[in-house]
Amino acid sequence: MENLYFAFKTDVGKDSTEKCDSFLCNDNLFIVVGGSGGGNFRDIAKERACEVINKSFFKNLSEVHSPDKALMRALDDTNREILKERKKIRHKMAASVSVAYIADDMMFFTHLGDSRIYTLRGKQLAQLTRDQTILEKERYAEQRLHDPRLEHAFTEGLGIHERPDIQVMKFALQQKDLILMTTECLTKRVSNREILRLSLKIRNLKKLCIRLIDETRRRGEESNVTVGVVRYDKFFRGQLKKVMAIFVTALLVISAIVGYDALKYRLKGTEDYQNEDIKAVQETSVKQKESLSVNKVNVSPGHQAKISQTGKKSKEQKAIIQKSTEQQAVATSYDEIYAFINKWKKAWENTAGRKGEIQSYISCYSDDFVSKGLHKTGWRHDKAVKGRTKRWIRLKLKDIRIVEARSDSRVEVRFLQNYRSSNYSGSSKKKLVLIKERTGWKIFAEKTY
Repeated sequence: MENLYFAFKTDVGKDSTEKCDSFLCNDNLFIVVGGSGGGNFRDIAKERACEVINKSFFKNLSEVHSPDKALMRALDDTNREILKERKKIRHKMAASVSVAYIADDMMFFTHLGDSRIYTLRGKQLAQLTRDQTILEKERYAEQRLHDPRLEHAFTEGLGIHERPDIQVMKFALQQKDLILMTTECLTKRVSNREILRLSLKIRNLKKLCIRLIDETRRRGEESNVTVGVVRYDKFFRGQLKKVMAIFVTALLVISAIVGYDALKYRLKGTEDYQNEDIKAVQETSVKQKESLSVNKVNVSPGHQAKISQTGKKSKEQKAIIQKSTEQQAVATSYDEIYAFINKWKKAWENTAGRKGEIQSYISCYSDDFVSKGLHKTGWRHDKAVKGRTKRWIRLKLKDIRIVEARSDSRVEVRFLQNYRSSNYSGSSKKKLVLIKERTGWKIFAEKTY
């Protein structure tokens, strides 16, 4: 049993023209990229790198079942795509990249260029990658180069050579190991000793990313900076048995005191968890309805009689009736949205396994859907590949909120998502943008943050 906790952040420099994030986190795959080429061409190189590595890696993993081979093929495919893009637009561009994939207690990693990967174990910081730059390759390069910026030009990267020197390495992980991934804008300003000091001092992963970026800015860096931190937690089988024995004993004692309900809750099966989620969605719907009717104004019998006698309605009475009708319509719409979210959740769970059912899941998405650079077809392929690598998937959705009704046919829904599968577990906040089509509500955009 393993858990990965992570935080990644890209901070855009005040004079930077780059707009997109320089990282991608997908299941147990983590990517950090830096672009080269100036202007929008950096963004193009970074976006292509993240998109193709992610898609190619999981496709190859499902075929060869070997993370190191899948990583090597993914970087090779990406290199060809960026070279093809360079020829098409007739402008130089390249990408520096570091990639890590965690399977069980093993990290498979590779890099090209000057994006680095570190590990922190106890109080020891280890730099696992070596910068592939002119300065690193030639110790006295600064003496012969007229432009100091060329010292940091990378000799290896995506989009530079037809056959880049791709090497995939392994690192055995232990309990509480930290993995730190970053672009060169941090490492050229902040020393390894300072990275170690801050990593030992700040235990919150998100705050550590922010603190490292702030330190980079304080030392004069104005370009984009990306930092990512992953914490690996693992319960070994022997320890897990002891913990489970203690837990079961304590649970039996508590159940004897407070009643059978606590034990019954712990022993619930998969269907019960799904029923619990359905009940939670229904309760949320009821609360939304109640909140809509708090300020509802009732028309008294006297007013109703008067209306029926005269056959006419005053402006005030028309407004009251119209408001009540609108509130009922909104409440009905909320019911439909909550029912759709529950349908989407169960369809996602059913994509697990080699015989996972993908059609019901992808039918929840609009034909105009796009997320992480993938359109509906690419999203379908990506989820189908990932689903085949999992024996089961379980989702629990909490704090479902319709935060913004943009129009009658377009809403934004946010919630806390607790995702569990046979090879990955994690919690995150999710935002869905829904649009109402002829066949019902569909997902137009999706974002995890």
